[in-house]
Amino acid sequence: MKLSIHLANDTVSSFEELIDPKYLRAGNLQKFPGPKKLGYACEGYLLTTRGKPPKWMAFLGSHFDLTESGATNAFASFILLLKVKQRFFAVTFGYGFTALNRGKLEPRFGLLASLNALDPNAVRKMESRNIDLVTRQKSTYVNVESPPHEFDLNFNLDWVYQVAGKPSSTDLGTRISGADSLSINCECTLEKLGDKCAQLLERYLAADYKKAFHFIDHVQPLSRKDPRVAQLHAKLREKVLRRETTRMAIAYPRPPEEDIEGYHISFGRTAEPVDDVTLESVYRFMDAHGVKNADKLRIYSYDPNHTVRESWTLFELLVCELDDGQDTFIHLARSWFRADRDHVAKVREDLSRLTDMTLLLNLPPVGAEAEGTYNQAVATQRSWLNLDKKNFQIKHSRDKVEICDLVTPQKHLICVKKMKDSATLSHLFAQASVSATLLRQNPEYRQHFERLLKQKWPKLVLDQGPRPTFVYAILTDKPGPLHQSLFFFSALNLLDHARRVQTAGFEVAVCRVEQLAVA
Repeated sequence: MKLSIHLANDTVSSFEELIDPKYLRAGNLQKFPGPKKLGYACEGYLLTTRGKPPKWMAFLGSHFDLTESGATNAFASFILLLKVKQRFFAVTFGYGFTALNRGKLEPRFGLLASLNALDPNAVRKMESRNIDLVTRQKSTYVNVESPPHEFDLNFNLDWVYQVAGKPSSTDLGTRISGADSLSINCECTLEKLGDKCAQLLERYLAADYKKAFHFIDHVQPLSRKDPRVAQLHAKLREKVLRRETTRMAIAYPRPPEEDIEGYHISFGRTAEPVDDVTLESVYRFMDAHGVKNADKLRIYSYDPNHTVRESWTLFELLVCELDDGQDTFIHLARSWFRADRDHVAKVREDLSRLTDMTLLLNLPPVGAEAEGTYNQAVATQRSWLNLDKKNFQIKHSRDKVEICDLVTPQKHLICVKKMKDSATLSHLFAQASVSATLLRQNPEYRQHFERLLKQKWPKLVLDQGPRPTFVYAILTDKPGPLHQSLFFFSALNLLDHARRVQTAGFEVAVCRVEQLAVA
């Protein structure tokens, strides 16, 4: 049997707290008292959804008379709540998970319990997302049971939030997977369900995962009781009220299912459909409806049958990076994470090893002018080649690629961007790594670049002398070297792209450009 199990956090003291109040008010939950003979306290809830005409009926209705067909979509689901070892659990069937009060659930229960239960050489699947405001989510599945290194993940940059594989003990089950909730294939009766939950709680509380999966703690979640959590939440709410976008983004907890039709942003009884949820669409909704309390915003995903698939509060979807004293925190997937200090120090140290060409290039400071204006001025002043916005059309593709912004006769390929947010820097880092890879692998791209060099400097040969160097020129008003002033998660991203440039056979350097204050 396959079971889907959720663990309540340790603040929960009653079954009813685990049910979303909205569902308790809606009248479509039927409560069932738990049989005493099971040996553990429990109660159940039957969730029924009212029958609705499928969305496709409106499309077909003008030519097909379906009014009397009785075609509706209705679902029955069940939630079994139980108390074991002084902790509350929810076992859900069908769409029962949608009626749970997500704010009362223990984050990472399924992940940690699974990691502690897994045979480290029998992992089959890892889902991850990069630790940045521009999120890249991926699900990696291998066809044979494998150790973590077979998944080709960058554990400095990729945050693993779900795993699946075979438990080291078949007494627990034959397959286990987990993120916040846990899914397990096992032989289990209702009478033995309490014992199974006790086993999983023991696995959740263990620390065995640190041996084979130590990278999980590179970014550590703060305990809900940590006083910094309330302070960080307050800062995040302020940023939303000020409609800020710097170092903030919206990211779904996992990649949307293919059958998701769209989303609703909701506040009380007011709701608006959107194709995608972004900070901009959320802020537009808040402005249009005078929303002052962002905590009460909800976002729903729904399928073509109008069935709600998932729902979140706004703060469950917000990604935000904040600095607080000496620590760096990121809000991700309903939790605040603190970057491990040793890990931060190691990343900063690795970044400091990149060649710093700030003094060598001595680029002039930038004021209020646009980057394009700045690049043209520097190219004219230094007699450099300006390739800003001179994109190359990739053959048999719609993609156009900018080789770099500026080129020096010493074969420095300079990419220029302001340090205004992580999204902008992510674009900068990718620009160089994509261009480096194409120069190595695409003959037409390389020949195009060599022709441009010959037109500017007839005697310059790309492959003669020192290797070309991609230079990340970052415009900033932050004092100090870039390896200290970059946003931490941007530093991680830069290291990843720098390695890609080096793998393509080029050198990598950084250069700080002074951003002047504008009155």
